[in-house]
Amino acid sequence: MAAPDRHPADLLLSGAGTDIDVLIGWTREEANCAFALSEPYAGTTREQVLARARAAFGSRAAEACTAYEEARPGARPLDVLMDLITDELFRMPGVALAERRAARGRPVWAYRFNLPTPAHDGRLGAAHCLELPFVFDNFDKWSRAPFLAGLAPGCVTVSPRPCTRPGSPSSAPATPTTGPCRGGTATAGTPARR
Repeated sequence: MAAPDRHPADLLLSGAGTDIDVLIGWTREEANCAFALSEPYAGTTREQVLARARAAFGSRAAEACTAYEEARPGARPLDVLMDLITDELFRMPGVALAERRAARGRPVWAYRFNLPTPAHDGRLGAAHCLELPFVFDNFDKWSRAPFLAGLAPGCVTVSPRPCTRPGSPSSAPATPTTGPCRGGTATAGTPARR
């Protein structure tokens, strides 16, 4: 099979995938899986977070860091960094794709998964891929996954919401995300607390 000559997102917007249903999801702490247990990141300082935020927010980096800190009271600089990376690499691109499909009237559903794993003393939070056995209702296939230790099948149900065009009658009440897709994002699980 040859590699596609277009980005996969383009195929979902105006290519072969325009009429298929699309499910877009992310976990609250996607980036934690890669960084939260790494010793070099354990001592992350606010100055380092600001430096990273400048790449995404430019002159508004300090304002963005403050907003991230306020969204997670008591957060350590590492937590803020993980939230920033999660948003930049997972949530914002997912929401942007969902909004673009919805604006074209294409079928798309979205969710954010918040249930934290108790693994590693909870330091991973709702880590990357943790939601998959819940979303696809196949917990039994993940019986050896260490991140699921201490969690039970059915402890949370994921019910994605359809993303709709802004102002359409089927828009759901606002769930905290950004942009027009805000009414179409279901939140599953409970917020991770540190």
